[in-house]
Amino acid sequence: MSAHSRCSLALLLVLLPALAGCTAFKKRPAEAQAITTQVEESFKLRWVERRTAELSGQGVAQDEARRRALVEFREKYEFTGAAHE
Repeated sequence: MSAHSRCSLALLLVLLPALAGCTAFKKRPAEAQAITTQVEESFKLRWVERRTAELSGQGVAQDEARRRALVEFREKYEFTGAAHE
């Protein structure tokens, strides 16, 4: 194998991971995390408001309805960051 071929092969091996677009080990950018948090918080707010209104419509006091809605949200969507706040 010629020196040129070995050099080309070495260069290819070094650049291959970068050219392959492998991002499996990269962390999510802070901006993307912030967007995820905003979406989850918005979803939580809307879901709790809707559920509070449903419970209030069934005759549950407003404060108790909100408390129950928050508990239900945490149980149902425990996998979200918003459920742990």
